[in-house]
Amino acid sequence: MEFVPISIKKYIEKYLTNNPSENEIELRKRLDTAIEAFQNGVKCSCGNDIWLIGSAEIGNSCFTCITGERKPN
Repeated sequence: MEFVPISIKKYIEKYLTNNPSENEIELRKRLDTAIEAFQNGVKCSCGNDIWLIGSAEIGNSCFTCITGERKPN
């Protein structure tokens, strides 16, 4: 299985539905920070591209370093 693209708007809607106590403004700020880092060429400590959604939650890292998995299930 590979990543399936999702718009930021759709991701935020899904995230807030599953996490109703989350603050939308703070979520958008975290996502914007991760997007900016990616656009500026920030890489994971292992050298791979950062995973935007994961990086918005725990810092600039790739999918594998964040989850320990090579591919999403």
